[in-house]
Amino acid sequence: MDRDSPGIKALLDMPRRDNSAYLETLRLVRAAFAQAEAEFDGRVLATTDSARDEAGNIVIMTVIRPA
Repeated sequence: MDRDSPGIKALLDMPRRDNSAYLETLRLVRAAFAQAEAEFDGRVLATTDSARDEAGNIVIMTVIRPA
């Protein structure tokens, strides 16, 4: 650490973000794909679209269907 550049030191000193909501969302998406693959005998196609709602939140819509 003594020989780290100032940029690396600044990066190491930055507070860490809480990614728990993001990781939980990924877990749910993986579970949905696994369920769809089980129901559709393995092959699925997915389309994803995103939009902002009235509150400014990003809403991601995914449609999973048989291939």
